[in-house]
Amino acid sequence: MEKYCCDKFQFRYSGEKTMGLNIRIIGYGKSFQERAQLNIDRNFIITEGYAGKIEDCAKKAIINFCPFCGTNLRAFYKDMSYIQEIME
Repeated sequence: MEKYCCDKFQFRYSGEKTMGLNIRIIGYGKSFQERAQLNIDRNFIITEGYAGKIEDCAKKAIINFCPFCGTNLRAFYKDMSYIQEIME
């Protein structure tokens, strides 16, 4: 099984979050899910570099498909080990 859907996704996911275009996989704790009335445990977010937490990032967009190869991200990245940050 492939660890990443494509090399470009891997580069943007693995890179330093404070520089350039990057992709973050954010997990949601149960209390956050209840407050936000979400029935999902993670989201895939593309940002320009940021410092601190994803919620402090001014420019961000939730994505469902890889912008490089078109893979359905929720179907491909099911393992919790991909989550980089958890919102509680």
